[in-house]
Amino acid sequence: MKRITRIIAGVGALVAGVTLAAWAHDFFVDENGDGINDLAGYAHRMKGRIGGPFGVNLRDVTLTADQQTQVDQLATDHQTAVTALVTTLQAKEVELRTLKAAATPDQAAITAKIAEINDVRSQIQTADVAYRTSVLNLLTPEQRGNLDAQKLGLRGITLSTDQLTQIDKLTTDHQTSAATLQAGLQAKQAELRDLMRAATPDQAAINAKIDEVNSALSQLQKENAAYSIAVRGVLTAEQQAALDAARAANAGFGPGPRRGHGGGKMGHGRR
Repeated sequence: MKRITRIIAGVGALVAGVTLAAWAHDFFVDENGDGINDLAGYAHRMKGRIGGPFGVNLRDVTLTADQQTQVDQLATDHQTAVTALVTTLQAKEVELRTLKAAATPDQAAITAKIAEINDVRSQIQTADVAYRTSVLNLLTPEQRGNLDAQKLGLRGITLSTDQLTQIDKLTTDHQTSAATLQAGLQAKQAELRDLMRAATPDQAAINAKIDEVNSALSQLQKENAAYSIAVRGVLTAEQQAALDAARAANAGFGPGPRRGHGGGKMGHGRR
């Protein structure tokens, strides 16, 4: 089940497109059933990225010298703040391991420690989203347009204001639907874990629940496909041709969700 959840976490990380940061810090992904928010855990890997696991790359955006200076300062301040939070997080994770390894584990203490860990991870995500928003607010509308196109896999394609408005609406609607479907999938996965952990597992019930998990996953995949097709429909014939050429050259993957938590290496600007 961990593999399926990783896939969904990757999908969830990029289905939001233009406006992902609005909901990412409130989202919870438990990859292994230990009660800890694993989605927040990826934030400590960012080091200068915009948005951590929801990062975007400014390499296609030409920053002014003043913008670059401000971005660098934001990145430095953010990394300092998050480093302190990560240190606290790591200490609490060690404490949790110690509690679990006790001869007689104290479940109440373990539950309390998990809550502390999730709180720190939530703080990291909140700081992460605030950092991303601060950087994006430094950009001009044209720069934001180039960035939005890049996030949708449309690198090198110039989108009009009307196209960006349409895509933003599609994205907002999509992230709402996708979040609901993902929550349903996670609920089914939790039910499956409970069935698998039963003292006497019911094979028939497990098989039925696996079918439900696969059905929920299929619904989410269909929603993602519909979103991708809808975004493509906003493009002109010339833009679609450019997109197809880029995909053929493996320079882009088209609009819609991609696997992974960050879409590759992400810096915070040109050097």
